[in-house]
This record gives sequence, C-alpha cells and structure tokens, in this order.
Amino acid sequence: ELLILIMKLSFQEDNFLSALFGQKAGEYTSEEQEYLTDIRKYNEKLAQEFIDNGLDLDQWLHYQSKEVFLIGPSADQLRRKKELFMKNLLENIEQLLGSHQRKQIGILTPSQAKQVYNQIIKKYHLQIGGTEGLSTEKGAIAIKDLANVLKEFNQLIKQIQQVEADKAKKAQIGTILDHLQELVKQIPNLDQELAQQSYQLSIQPWQRQPGYDLFQGNYTHCCVAVENFNRGAMLDYLIDAGLQVVEIKDETLNKTIAQTWLWLAKDKQGELNLILDNVEINGDYMGISDDIRKKLFAYLKKYSQAFGKGKIKRILLGTSYNDVKDDDLKTVNLTISKLAGAPRGEEYLDAMYPHAGGSHFIDPSKERTVGLKKVK
Repeated sequence: ELLILIMKLSFQEDNFLSALFGQKAGEYTSEEQEYLTDIRKYNEKLAQEFIDNGLDLDQWLHYQSKEVFLIGPSADQLRRKKELFMKNLLENIEQLLGSHQRKQIGILTPSQAKQVYNQIIKKYHLQIGGTEGLSTEKGAIAIKDLANVLKEFNQLIKQIQQVEADKAKKAQIGTILDHLQELVKQIPNLDQELAQQSYQLSIQPWQRQPGYDLFQGNYTHCCVAVENFNRGAMLDYLIDAGLQVVEIKDETLNKTIAQTWLWLAKDKQGELNLILDNVEINGDYMGISDDIRKKLFAYLKKYSQAFGKGKIKRILLGTSYNDVKDDDLKTVNLTISKLAGAPRGEEYLDAMYPHAGGSHFIDPSKERTVGLKKVK
C-alpha cells in the first residue's frame, strides 16, 4: 500500500517532497488520505523540531552544493608521463645512434650504429621519431613491450662499450647505458600507472525522486535493495524528511556508486549529532573506498555546517556493514534517539542496532545506548 501511495505521489504531484508536508493536488482514496495525514503530521513535527533546535530545514532538504572530483590520474596526466618517458628514451638512443632527421652525429661509429640497427631496430621493426617517439610498423608500442627490447638493446650497447678502445667514447657510452638502465627500471611502475583507471565522481544529496531513489540500495548491492528482505526500508526513507541520503555518482555513467543514510540524533546531554547510518559502496568501486571516504567525510562537514548553523556537536558513523575503513576512528558511546522519530513508528536503522551482526526495524524515538565512530 505504501509503495502504491509513493508511486501515486510521484506521478500526480509536481513536487514529491512538498507533498510529504501536505501540499497535494492529486486524487487519493480515503485510506490514502489518512496515510498522507499521518505522514504530513510527522514531517511537520520534524520541521518544528528543526526550528526548536535552531536548524535550517531548507538547507537540510535542499542543499545545493554539488562537488565533482577526479579520482586517479587524468588522461592528460597519463599522456604526459608516457611522452616524458619516450622523450628521455629517444634522446638517449639518438645520442648513441645519431639522427638523420636532425643531422646529428651519434657517439657510435657508423659500423657500430649499423650493428645496432640490424640486431635491434630491424629485428623489432622499430621506427624512431614521429609523434610517438618510438613505434613499430603497426603503430604505437606498449610500454610493457619495451622492457625486453631495451634489455636486449642495452646488452648490445654494453658489448660495444667493452670493446671500445677510445676511453672518452667508452665513458660517454657508459653514461648513456646508465640512463637506459634506469629507464628499464621505470617500466613496471609506469606500465601500472598507465593502466590505472580514473573516475570522475560527484557528491551531493539525493533528489528524492522515487523513480530513481527507490533503487538506491540496488546501486550499491545493499540489504535495502528492492528484491532483498529489507526492501521496505527505502519506502520509509523516501517519506521521512528527517532522513537524507548523500550519494556519490560516477559522472561518466550517470550512476550512483556509493551513498550514506543520514539522520539527526539527540544524546543524553541534549547535544545534536549527525549520524551516518553506514556507508555503502558498489563492489566495482571498492578499490577507491579510501578516496570515497575522504571526499564524503569532507563534504559532510560542510553540509552539516550549512544546515546545522553551529549546532551539530559531532558527526558519527554507525559500526555495522560499512564499506569504508572505520577502525582508525575513535569509538564514542552515546545514548541517543532520532530527532522526530519515524513516520510509521519504526524504521530500519543500522546505527541504532549494531548488535549481533544484524539490524532491525525499531522505534528510533526511544533512547538506545550505542557505540559510534567519530568522524568529526
């Protein structure tokens, strides 16, 4: 019934969130009207508690800051790294062999240069110069493929150096060899760097659009995904103006890849705390979980300042089912209750029941003593 009502609100109303506060234009059954009355009363109660505690409800619900950030190297950074490596490599090769294009004479004699050409350049079909610096007949050469080529190249140059009679030339060749051997050492790390994937991500509060946000749990394979046992939780989150979601999206795919469920709690001392129920991350992005945590925590500090107006004592993270590291955060034991409670009396919250490895639908207006991790 609640799902049908949420869909009706989504289709019939210009603004889903406003409808939760009583501004409705659509048609509803008498039972749905009763349900909507209860939802409106809850959210009006929440709005009054925001006023009583000196909080800004508009900033809580409509915070406009969207931050776009890059994790990993940009394509330009990777291109420049490869270009610099190739530039250094080409300079050393040209100092040895010379350059017909630049009319530059190399350290090696013509017969020595010819030996290198026949045993290395010709064997691997290498082309020196052009936009790539060093390439093959098929095009650009992969950095990892250069390792064996350069090792063989260096061995040949070392043989030539050993039989070189001219001490000055021998020293010059030795210097170039040092440079080339250093470049060979750089190849494994450079190859890994060039293979790194970069992500353009954004972070902002959800738009509370049921057609998209009903599936927030699906985007991160969370237990509140619509096909999972706790699927009803997302319905409560949508109608509860006291529960916000801050989501991180992959801007390239326009897809949510991480989120945290946020709500406000009062402790025994009457202090307000912003609670991250937990942090969920899509499994494909777990490799950058530390970067996501850093950006998320920094964003939440600014967000809490915007709506909290200096009234938020702490930002705390629940200890169950986190996809970010939390063992480096200080544990704080507090007796808390959720501001305004829940629209239907009970709500599925991890941070309020971090016991026995499971969570439950509970009445969050009742005080519970829990351990939480301190973000700020």
